Amino acid sequence: MDMGKKTYDKLSPFIKKFITTDSRVLIAGCGNSEFSMHMVKDGFKEIVNIDISPVVIEAMRKKDAHIPQ
Repeated sequence: MDMGKKTYDKLSPFIKKFITTDSRVLIAGCGNSEFSMHMVKDGFKEIVNIDISPVVIEAMRKKDAHIPQ
């Protein structure tokens, strides 16, 4: 299991306590984190990743191109 998955698994009960899978989620300063991918796999539908680096955002767009936007 990767570190991002372990982190998400620890935080997901807390996250789900306050937001539903239909909530709009903003991840500011996302970097190259896999956190939003784990949220998608867990049923979250509307996640926006932002970062100061256009290079990071473009890399995420390419990597996650198979996910509807």
